[in-house]
Amino acid sequence: MVGQQLSISKKAYSIREATLLDVDGILKLTKEFSEEAEAPDVYNEAQVRKIFSAYIPDQDGVCLCMLDGREVVGVIFGIMQQHTYNPELCVLAEMVWFVTEEHRNTTASIRLFKEFEKAGVSLGAKQIYMTLRSGVNSEVVEGLYG
Repeated sequence: MVGQQLSISKKAYSIREATLLDVDGILKLTKEFSEEAEAPDVYNEAQVRKIFSAYIPDQDGVCLCMLDGREVVGVIFGIMQQHTYNPELCVLAEMVWFVTEEHRNTTASIRLFKEFEKAGVSLGAKQIYMTLRSGVNSEVVEGLYG
């Protein structure tokens, strides 16, 4: 990783599929994400609630929560879609990946990412597309891609 070390965390995070009961915790994280990405003016809570409330019960995407006890401290969300150049291939396109600052520089983010990959493959994704430029910890995220 570029300029930062990953500490080994002994925390017992749990990662699971999000449910509609998690939407308020996810909204808190997405709001924090938009503020850290210096894009609070584009954040529309009603729209974010609508999207997560629609996709969580649907199986056309993956939404995973990372919990520290009962608190949602991380989220990763993506939608399944046809590949741009080959409609016979499915891809999982990540839309949101955020872990609270307190839980970064641990294994939390990577564990969340790995579970996202597994979930995508289990749904038939041939590729996983990740967004890169949010402005939040970009140098660390770039390090994941080698």
